[in-house]
Amino acid sequence: MTLPVSMTNQLVKTPLKAKLYLDRVNNRLLAGLEFHYEGVVFNPLQEEPVSFMIVRDEAKEEAILQSMRDSQFTETESGYYMHNEALEYTFFIPSAP
Repeated sequence: MTLPVSMTNQLVKTPLKAKLYLDRVNNRLLAGLEFHYEGVVFNPLQEEPVSFMIVRDEAKEEAILQSMRDSQFTETESGYYMHNEALEYTFFIPSAP
C-alpha cells in the first residue's frame, strides 16, 4: 500500500531515544520511562493522541518494555515501582552471564 504524498510529508522519522528516570519515595524505587523521537516525547504506558505521524521503532520499543518487565518492576498506569532491596540490587548490578 502506498501512502498519498500529503501523508508522507507528515511522517517524521527520527531515532528512538529512551530515557529512564529513577526516584526513591517511601522505600520504593520509582521508574518513569519516556520515549523520545526528536521533539516528540511520550510515556509508552499511556496512549496519548499525536497531531502528526511518527515512524516508530516498534521493535526497539518492545525490547525496552520487555527489559522493564524482566527487571521485576511492578507496572502501574504511568510508570513502574519496585519495593524489594534484593531486586533493586539485581537491577543495578546484574549478574554476569
